[in-house]
Amino acid sequence: MNLFILTHQVILVTDGKTGIGHRSLKNSLETWDQRESSGEDKFPLPFKFPCKLHIMVISNPNDPDLKSSFPLFEKLIEMNGQGGEVCVPDNALTLQSVEAMFTRLQEKYFKPYNGILRCGNFKCSIQLFPPPDPYNVVEEFEEVHQEVGSCLEILGFVDIADVASPQALSRHLVLPLPSKELKAADNGGYSLLRGESLLFNKPLKITLRF
Repeated sequence: MNLFILTHQVILVTDGKTGIGHRSLKNSLETWDQRESSGEDKFPLPFKFPCKLHIMVISNPNDPDLKSSFPLFEKLIEMNGQGGEVCVPDNALTLQSVEAMFTRLQEKYFKPYNGILRCGNFKCSIQLFPPPDPYNVVEEFEEVHQEVGSCLEILGFVDIADVASPQALSRHLVLPLPSKELKAADNGGYSLLRGESLLFNKPLKITLRF
């Protein structure tokens, strides 16, 4: 069993054209539930693994054809049911606008999680892999959207024999981040200057519970 379940990101790059006739995207969406459940004719969505679907449209945003194809692309993401978005360039279609479109996608979905891990008076800059996703907490009268903060604190330790399979939102590798303030110690590890202390020099495992 893989404890570190990573949500994949599938990026579909298209010119915004959806085809015509029997093999068009519109016809495929209208008949997808009539296809065989296996074989080459099976509709590829929804994916059978954790996956966000992003559709990058390299087309003029003012193209009349895009106005009719945009809802079809949104339908693909809806069918997959795991999130994602349709992206189009801002203003005119130029190299700069396409680069900016992909940069926005990268900053939103591929940004690493960097934070601070604290244990008592000790702290260390760390990176979590895979990055924790935002989550929803059901309160008394509403569902609240929350994100993991930039500071994680170890409150205590429990013997694994006491909790065979603890409840967890997600599990991650904890990777210590290199720093310009690190210097090699005589024991082969590292120590932080300016009063900071490095907790470890190899990957650990962390379980997030809420």
